[in-house]
Amino acid sequence: MDRLTCPHIKRDGSICDNNCTRLVGCLLHWKSGANKLLKTPCRICDEPTLSYTGFCSKHAKKIYHRVERERKRQQDVLSHITL
Repeated sequence: MDRLTCPHIKRDGSICDNNCTRLVGCLLHWKSGANKLLKTPCRICDEPTLSYTGFCSKHAKKIYHRVERERKRQQDVLSHITL
């Protein structure tokens, strides 16, 4: 991994220059909101999220549980067919 320097401009006009591995900045500035540019709104409540599903953690649980129930239901149907 390449070592980068944080490009974040502080309030006093100086550059952060901390070592980092992300292009958007060091850990301090990544957490402070620099990652908001990468976030997309949740498909249900419009809360910003980095999830690949497009749902915030509150709504992603519902999606994952539904997928799990459907998968189990399909397995049950296939097991009854093979008997």
